[in-house]
Amino acid sequence: MDDPIDKKLYKIPEIPAHLSAWIHSIYIVTFDIEFGQAIEKQYPLDSKGLELTDQEANNICYSSFPDSNSSILGSTQFHFRMRLSNLDERLKLFYKQYNTKTTQALSVDTKFIYGYVHFLQRKDPTLKRGYFQKSLVILSMLPFVELFYNIVNIVGTRYFEVSNLQLKDIYDQILNWPQIETGSPLSLCMLNSNIALYIPNKDDKLNSLHANLSPASASYASRLRVIRNKQKPYSSNNNDVRDDFNSQLSSTGYLATTVHGTPLTLVKPHQNYQTILTAFDLDLYRCFYSVISDLQLLWEMILTCEPFIVIAHTPDVCANFVQALTSLIYPFKYNADFRPFFTIHDQEFKEYVGLKDSKPNVILGVTNPFFAKSLEHWPNVIQLCSMTSSKSSDQISSLITSLSSMNSQQPASVAMPQQALKIPFVDRLRFSSTEVHKPGLNTKYRAHLTKDRHFLTKILRSNKAHGNNRPNSVQTALIRRWLIELTQSFFMPLERYLTQLMPLHSKISPFKAPPELPSFDIEAFLATLDTSGPQLTTKIKGDWLGLYKKFFSCSNFYSWYSERKSEIDRKLWNLHLDTFLDIDLPQVIKSKDEVELVDMVIYFKRRLALAVSKSHDYHFSCENMEQFRYKLTELINALPEDMRTFFLQRQQ
Repeated sequence: MDDPIDKKLYKIPEIPAHLSAWIHSIYIVTFDIEFGQAIEKQYPLDSKGLELTDQEANNICYSSFPDSNSSILGSTQFHFRMRLSNLDERLKLFYKQYNTKTTQALSVDTKFIYGYVHFLQRKDPTLKRGYFQKSLVILSMLPFVELFYNIVNIVGTRYFEVSNLQLKDIYDQILNWPQIETGSPLSLCMLNSNIALYIPNKDDKLNSLHANLSPASASYASRLRVIRNKQKPYSSNNNDVRDDFNSQLSSTGYLATTVHGTPLTLVKPHQNYQTILTAFDLDLYRCFYSVISDLQLLWEMILTCEPFIVIAHTPDVCANFVQALTSLIYPFKYNADFRPFFTIHDQEFKEYVGLKDSKPNVILGVTNPFFAKSLEHWPNVIQLCSMTSSKSSDQISSLITSLSSMNSQQPASVAMPQQALKIPFVDRLRFSSTEVHKPGLNTKYRAHLTKDRHFLTKILRSNKAHGNNRPNSVQTALIRRWLIELTQSFFMPLERYLTQLMPLHSKISPFKAPPELPSFDIEAFLATLDTSGPQLTTKIKGDWLGLYKKFFSCSNFYSWYSERKSEIDRKLWNLHLDTFLDIDLPQVIKSKDEVELVDMVIYFKRRLALAVSKSHDYHFSCENMEQFRYKLTELINALPEDMRTFFLQRQQ
């Protein structure tokens, strides 16, 4: 009798008990007056698969503190991203499986790791410098910024308040979190708080979710941001809280709403939730406030992988802005390099400074003024200011007046020329370190599309100065919806063309190799834009053809096409496997002679071996593979005894 198919080949890879897919490790970084930043504690210690090089440890130290003279008193959260040279192979395999289930924007790149920081600075006359300065850092492969900001805030605040809290207690509690899954709420316990997290599934339908998006629902989400459980104290074994949370989660009715195109599940306010959020939740309105007039231009530049340097006064502002920039084309992935917070001590600093003649393919978020001089050759610079800045308020007021004037002078049906939409306060300056830079975008990049004046007016008229104080959560929801619709309008023609390349179902045969997707012909695609371009789904006018040509030369195109080709290949292979399982073997056996049956057995044995080798990539179910082998055995049994014995012995 044949051995059954090894089911381990088709399961999600198991992670060793001492490792977590949620986080990599935890560090306490302190400032030593003699040696500077140094790692004071870490957990786990020297765990196999989590080793860091000396340079990586040095990057953690310097990226965990502000890179300039900081006036921050109290605590703040920010994050950084750095290269990673070593990771346990089982974790790599797990993340590979995870990437096939979630949206591209939330996929894991195992060559990079995130550091989520809780930085605390307070006056302490007992220390030589007069200040207590420490950071708690959680390293994770996951780009779940809002989640880990909540976690690192909870953990960091408690750690610096409670002297007996150990890093091991924190790590062990994260080990008890449920396995990372997409498409359903996950309950995560941390100290005395519970967090409900939703990780979007690749199959989530953004268009249908938009219909549920309303200011009322977003406002309600904002009111439920923080609901603490004050009744149960923290203990290192908090399974009772988790069990209680799980029972509530399963027994209570939900109020469903959406935030920027991903489902958000809210429950009744009396339950013990710290916060309820999605994996990619960012306050876009706060991030883009000082450059809101250039939001569409920034979308173009991110779509085509233009390099940026983002200059801010504090690491939290620049880190959030850089992360928000990369999310402009959500749910598609920004595929170039980006560093939310980058310091002069980073091992790659000299590499970027030395790129005088070539175009750097990276976004850097910085706070050190030294970058203004050392990176003055960069083509795009963003100088940020806060929402409370008087300059920023004056600029927004000027923009609203300009938009109102244009709206009154020009009928809505007439497309405005690009020159008439020039914003008074955003001069396209050549970046120079000797100038005092106005907040905004400084670039020579020329926009391909005309600005969406209707959207800008809707967002900007909610400004406090004009008597309409719309909550940031609602503004963010409106911005995210507009961005998703713009991104979908751009990618729909690409998806439509790719669909036309798909082989017909009738060409898929069990007796032939699965058909391959034809190469993407850029010129053939561009020829389709006149009849099936973005104009079918958006009113925004401009040089869409030029924008597509620029897109085809950047890494975002290659990332998108590689992902879509992999999905189509996976679909074709599964259809190919289904056609074999649908074969009427008795009828086939009757119609073939012995030589043809032997050829069929040899062919299908090769297909089975190839299918097993692709099982992880193409998600073949264990049941289908067992059916495949059963049918192959049935085919072998139809052979003469000598041939049957030969093949069965080889199969075992």
